[in-house]
Amino acid sequence: MIKIAKNVFLFFLVTAGTSLLAQSKLDKIKKLNGEEIEVEITATDQKMVSFKYPGENETYRMSKRMIQEITHKSGRKEKLSEALVIKGEEDWEKVMITQDKDDVEGMVKKGETKEGTKGVSLHSASSSDKKATKKLKQEAAKMGGYIIYLVEKNSSSSGANSVTSATDQTISSKTSNKYGVSIPRIGSLNNKQTTIEAWVYGF
Repeated sequence: MIKIAKNVFLFFLVTAGTSLLAQSKLDKIKKLNGEEIEVEITATDQKMVSFKYPGENETYRMSKRMIQEITHKSGRKEKLSEALVIKGEEDWEKVMITQDKDDVEGMVKKGETKEGTKGVSLHSASSSDKKATKKLKQEAAKMGGYIIYLVEKNSSSSGANSVTSATDQTISSKTSNKYGVSIPRIGSLNNKQTTIEAWVYGF
């Protein structure tokens, strides 16, 4: 009876050890909001982290700007950003704005907003710019959004014909906020009428 009990104990010990060993082969990504995921990191560069979930073959990508910390399978920790929690409209100042599609890679689209996308100048940082940006961020924060991706649509007319195109252009006139994300200024380009769609992303 004692021998059987020993064998059972050894079996569970080996099983638990194997499970822990398997877990130690995974990397951990802690997102800005504190959520952690266990993954296998396959590649990194200056902007992005590529990874796979355990047991899956598909590769996913996430912007390093949306990651607080990476704990590599070796045990090494890589700090990328400070923790950032957005609970509601009162946290609107924390919301980031970008026109770089890579910044929202791996995030969840929360919705769209038109608030604050009008009345902003491309080449100035006027008080109307600031008011419109505040309104835009407030709407995003209400949705639980962490970052707003601006999609620019240009409409031009020639005689009776008009053309509308959606572009992911990077506007040359930019500022940067304290979270390190480029903020494009919105407005009209040359003779084209420019409208902006604001897509809100979170976790």
